[in-house]
Amino acid sequence: MARPRAVIHSSFEKFKQSVSADDAKRIESTELQDVWAAVRQVDNDQRLQTTQALARMEPLLKEIGKYSSISDIFNDGTPYMAYVWAPIKFNLQLASERKDVIEALISAYADIGAALPSFESNFDGYRTAFDDIKELKYAFGAIYSGILDFHRITWKIFRRVHWRQLFYTLWKDSMPKIESTINSLKQQGDLIDRRRLATSSSIQLGGTNDQDVEERRSHQHRVRDNAVANPVESRPLTTFETLETGVDIGARTLRRKCVACFAVYLLWVAVAVGSLVLGLWRSFATGDEGKGFTDAAYVVAVGGIVVFPIQSRHGQRCRASRQVGD
Repeated sequence: MARPRAVIHSSFEKFKQSVSADDAKRIESTELQDVWAAVRQVDNDQRLQTTQALARMEPLLKEIGKYSSISDIFNDGTPYMAYVWAPIKFNLQLASERKDVIEALISAYADIGAALPSFESNFDGYRTAFDDIKELKYAFGAIYSGILDFHRITWKIFRRVHWRQLFYTLWKDSMPKIESTINSLKQQGDLIDRRRLATSSSIQLGGTNDQDVEERRSHQHRVRDNAVANPVESRPLTTFETLETGVDIGARTLRRKCVACFAVYLLWVAVAVGSLVLGLWRSFATGDEGKGFTDAAYVVAVGGIVVFPIQSRHGQRCRASRQVGD
């Protein structure tokens, strides 16, 4: 089994290598207080008030703020903890463009917060236990690795060029990994709580018991559940959903692709209308409905030969025409 420090460092390097050099600088220069400020900004946004971001994310931010003080693993000059909290800020800022997206993200963060062990009332005892019990070090290493696993998933989603249009598909495809990561965090959190209780008599962790742990977890779940008083109804995104002006190059590219899709549809409309007009004109001009019908059929056949290859080739490369979501 790899040592806790090796597990943490491996997860750190894996995540750092998955981001650009500029993003790495932004992450490493972000303090936890910057994340709190971003959460409060989302919470105060009139468009997003029903998400109750602050109430639902407070348990997570409070606990990760204490991790760096648990062991000297995090105090060797490497910005390990910045990679735990900074992605929260940047992901929230992007997700806040849409209420349904930020609802999904905050729900996942709330689940992670509920899964973590609480240091609120037993911080000194945890530090003692961490120094004395190697098993706890492995558990904390697994928690650090799990949080970064979640960040890698969400970071990859929000760095896709067309993530706004593809979010539901990307999120749905990532759900098995997200759920597995959160379940693993719950297991590690429960392990830490049980190990702490088992050794409470010798390391004086504050006289907690199984009922205290259960009450703490129940409280965290109540906070999360009560915050979702007005859930946001998910809806699929369609081809021609309006994009905000001034967005990134990827959005402008998608808009051009939407125009191309629209042009293909107009060609089909032109073929249909043209065949109808020509058929009616020939029928009245010659007094022979059969000739009118034949000419209209020719127009449809020729139009199909011309337009169908164009549509087929464009459809293979353009994702904008696909409906995203269920």
